[in-house]
Amino acid sequence: MLTPSGHPYLQLPAPQITRRDAYVWPRPEGKPVGRPMVHEDGVLSAEFSQDGKLLATSGEDNFGTRWDPETGRQFWPKLAHDNQVAHIHFSHDGRWLATSSSDFTVKVWETATRRLLVPATAHPTNVFDAVFLADDRALMTYSWDRLRRILDLT
Repeated sequence: MLTPSGHPYLQLPAPQITRRDAYVWPRPEGKPVGRPMVHEDGVLSAEFSQDGKLLATSGEDNFGTRWDPETGRQFWPKLAHDNQVAHIHFSHDGRWLATSSSDFTVKVWETATRRLLVPATAHPTNVFDAVFLADDRALMTYSWDRLRRILDLT
């Protein structure tokens, strides 16, 4: 196909904003390990557990998901929210996962049981991030209203 000026025209599909899959790429080999870890929509963040045995991802599909990074096998059930999950973080000891979401909530989950540890904590706006403080006894959240909040986990 040619454009009106006679130059070739290439029609490309709509650009993909965020990839739906995540891969583990070891440095020496330069090839992905295991299968792709696929969300139903874009992957927004990823984090390894301290021991490297788990990988957690968050996505535009409203879920946080845990994976075996060597095989790409997904652990069920997924960690559900009512809107996009912006970030997911392991506690320093690996016992908990925190998910922050555009549904205005933060949730803390037990890694081993996938049980919701703390009821969803509501914020007045989208929660951009939630990170465990050094002793894992508190969680600092950061929402789109630029406020930081501390959630006591004791």
